[in-house]
Amino acid sequence: DARQAVYPLTVDPVLYKPAIKLEANVPNDNDFLGMSVAVSEHIAVVGAPYFDSPAGTNRGAIYIYYRDIGGADQWQQTTRIMASDAQTHSGGGRAAAP
Repeated sequence: DARQAVYPLTVDPVLYKPAIKLEANVPNDNDFLGMSVAVSEHIAVVGAPYFDSPAGTNRGAIYIYYRDIGGADQWQQTTRIMASDAQTHSGGGRAAAP
């Protein structure tokens, strides 16, 4: 499967385990979803610098996920952000911050 995914972690002193798999609502092959990730309590900001849009290749995107939407420890994508003036190969989403 060429699609990328991000796994926020539940940290235990002894074990590390994925809490849930985050994927884009509309997966885009080889967009490198998760190349940059920032998490702050109930918000995850996830970069996909090789996201392709109809306006150009590798323009990049940032995905916003919120926790506890639809139930405890459920993460849901609420927004995808792309620069309106991004050029082909501009790679938006290389860095993320909540």
